[in-house]
Amino acid sequence: MSEETLWRDYWKNVASCFNNEIANQLNIEPLTLKEFKLISLKKLARKLYEACKNHQDKLDAIISLCTKAKFSQNVLRNVSRVPWGYVVTYGQIAKSTENPKAARAVGNIMRRNPFPFIVPCHRVVRNDGSIGGFMGGFQNSTKVKEKLLEMEGITFENKRINLKKYGF
Repeated sequence: MSEETLWRDYWKNVASCFNNEIANQLNIEPLTLKEFKLISLKKLARKLYEACKNHQDKLDAIISLCTKAKFSQNVLRNVSRVPWGYVVTYGQIAKSTENPKAARAVGNIMRRNPFPFIVPCHRVVRNDGSIGGFMGGFQNSTKVKEKLLEMEGITFENKRINLKKYGF
């Protein structure tokens, strides 16, 4: 499978993050479609990570606009704070929202994540260190999640992530 084939569906989801409104809120230049196609995935992810890290208050406002449900807002905010190169579990995010039994609900929110990369749902994994689902299960989605984590320096041992090493 070529890299182009692997990323094609994922790019469609990520492209929605680059409308002018969000770029303006985060004080980053919106990318033209041509630029978007040319930029490397790692450079794009790093650019978004740095912009969001430096403007968390604006990101929180954007999240508030995209969903009215407080639980969903809390999940998206908490996931947006997971640093580059680290992972959290669905259960940890549930506990951080004071709903410790809501791990499955966290997964459903991640599946419908309106801001891939900005809210790095690829950094949310299962309690056993396996990666779980990704972006609603589009074709090759698990492979994409794996590649995104590897891009951030996270390694796998027997298809699992060492949560002691990479846990946030």
